[in-house]
Amino acid sequence: MPIFLLFLSFDKLVCIVDKTPVTEQEINYLSQLYPGRDPGALLDKMIMNRLIVKSASEETIAVSDEEVASEKKRLLENVPAFRTLLADPYIDSLYTEELRVQGYTTKLTQYKFRSRLQTSPIEVENFYKNYKDSLALPETVTLEQLRVPVIPEEKDRFLFSAKKILSEYQSGKDFASLANKYSEDPASKFIGGELGSFKFQDLPQYFSGVLNLSEGEADIFKSPMGYHIVKVNKRGPGLLGLAHIFLKFDFTEKELTRGKDRAMKIREAWFQGDSTLNDQITQMGTIPIQSLGYLLSSVIDTIDVSKISQPLFEGDNFYLLRITDKQKGRIPTFSEVKDNIRNLLLQEKMQKILQEWSKEAKEHIYVKKL
Repeated sequence: MPIFLLFLSFDKLVCIVDKTPVTEQEINYLSQLYPGRDPGALLDKMIMNRLIVKSASEETIAVSDEEVASEKKRLLENVPAFRTLLADPYIDSLYTEELRVQGYTTKLTQYKFRSRLQTSPIEVENFYKNYKDSLALPETVTLEQLRVPVIPEEKDRFLFSAKKILSEYQSGKDFASLANKYSEDPASKFIGGELGSFKFQDLPQYFSGVLNLSEGEADIFKSPMGYHIVKVNKRGPGLLGLAHIFLKFDFTEKELTRGKDRAMKIREAWFQGDSTLNDQITQMGTIPIQSLGYLLSSVIDTIDVSKISQPLFEGDNFYLLRITDKQKGRIPTFSEVKDNIRNLLLQEKMQKILQEWSKEAKEHIYVKKL
């Protein structure tokens, strides 16, 4: 009872499942894992999760910490950017619990509905025949990239200025005054550099390091536009209040000319097979050409496989691109996609079975929306 009263005192209660409360704050946190879903759908998901956990425990079905950790590791390897969202300990624990529920779901459905979770070869083949056009593989290109700074790091005057401003703040000067004096962001410089509040998952990738800062701390981050001295004004559940001082990249013609000349020399060395460049080459992987944007895709169209592009200027770098492979768009063969189709059909069947089962489960497990 004291725990129940604690929830009532500090958060709005929206549902009870088998004497366990579901609160509005829990729904808000879950929305960060499933952006775009409305609160009603998220509440239904939480109800389903708790029905599954309750039923799994009654059947003595268990999901070990090792199984959850293994699945979490696999998913984070496939989607590294998800680490930013999981920097919030509460969201990390919520995500871990979601993975555990997925494990319960798989085991429970296999235990109770194994005979219904079957997909025949004919079903798979018919799906392919009816929808193969929607399975078309796009035209792709496999790229390598080599970055050449306009100004070598040891001569980076913008970074030197950013370090000087950060040092002034760390020595006790007012951040708002420094923003007013130095920042080149007209939208924020006269309001103390204020950027407002960000959900963790909405942070630009180049700002992700601010998650390691405490309230009042600041550090230097580089974006394609320039350097940002970013200060954490406030930390909340899943939220960060930020301010910044922005120093824009503004190179002289002489700096740009020297940087491009350096890039051209490196381009020739790369083409000649200079092995000393190997550590500087980034594998960009295989990318759909349609996702590259007009400018980059038009450059790709002019380069043959194994050739290297002219230097492309962006931010504070010249970039050299080499194509290692090109593939035309095509319809995949049945053998290439039959396993994926089978898994898709099984997922659809499992969702339908679970919806039917949940109606039956509610007859003996108490569920009340408030």
